[in-house]
Amino acid sequence: MLTYWARRQVGFDSRIDYQDRIKQKKEKSLEVIWRVNADSPVVQDNVDLFDYNVQERVNDFVAAAIAQANHIMWTVGTDFKYQYAHTCYADRVNAYWTGYFTSRPALKFYVRKMSGYYLAASQLEFFKGRSDSRPNTDSLADSLAIAQHHDAVAGTEKQQVANDYAKRQSIGYTEAEKVVASSLACLTDSKSSIGCGDSTSNFQQCPLLNITYCPASETDLSHGKNLIVVTYNSLGWKREDVIRFPVVNEDVVVRDSEGRKMESQLLPIVDAYVDLRNYYARAYLGSNPEVEPKFLLAFTASVPPLGFSTYIISTSKMPGARSTRSSMYKFQMGGNQLLKLVKEI
Repeated sequence: MLTYWARRQVGFDSRIDYQDRIKQKKEKSLEVIWRVNADSPVVQDNVDLFDYNVQERVNDFVAAAIAQANHIMWTVGTDFKYQYAHTCYADRVNAYWTGYFTSRPALKFYVRKMSGYYLAASQLEFFKGRSDSRPNTDSLADSLAIAQHHDAVAGTEKQQVANDYAKRQSIGYTEAEKVVASSLACLTDSKSSIGCGDSTSNFQQCPLLNITYCPASETDLSHGKNLIVVTYNSLGWKREDVIRFPVVNEDVVVRDSEGRKMESQLLPIVDAYVDLRNYYARAYLGSNPEVEPKFLLAFTASVPPLGFSTYIISTSKMPGARSTRSSMYKFQMGGNQLLKLVKEI
């Protein structure tokens, strides 16, 4: 006999819908007989395989049900077998164990982003030289390893557990960010051929670009300052991609490390984006951003495999040397507000 108490206290466990458990508890029918047939073959529902046996297993299923009592629990569908058994299991109200591929998309996205960042950070850590006495990538690696559990990135955990997974990754990122900054400073330093030493470069990163917030790029360049942008490619092949970040100046020009002018564009920031940016930046920092950028600067970066490229952002008084600027116009049509972007050369 296997009772609910035994399952919880002795170590045996089975899943039961919360409504079924309430009903069985009320009727005092929680005790069940659990007969396991280890020789029973798994249902193979792929018609392209030679051991396809759906009809055979269905016939066996029905025959066994008829041969036994009409009051018996049939367990159909688990995490890894009978995947197409459409049985929805809930352990409480509105808490169904389903949708593994779509639940908690924010956590899934964060795990994906941090996995890519860890790859780059671990490579840069190797280039500079690892040391246990200074910031390293171990914390981020540990948090990502834990997040691969089938009740983590799958999204079946409770909210406070999902928050803990995200918090651990954030803590790991904070330490890995220091590794990336110091390693890039080492690689870009002109004296790096004789060792890193204490580099004078101070690289800042922008983890909140998804809300158009990057203090490092929101610097006033009108007084002769330059903004140095370093992009790193952790992949084994050349990569070209458009990068965007907020700027406050409108007369900017982008040049590569050889001083060649790059084609670039200024995109006006929609008012709704500014409101979202201020709201979430305030939640993240505890205060409002000091600067409100006017544009997003966009240009195509080309980065070699396992390498980096450097770009210099500065202001220019020459009209022909500036970034292409786009203007935004609003107009009404059928009661709906539409946006139209017109490019100015």
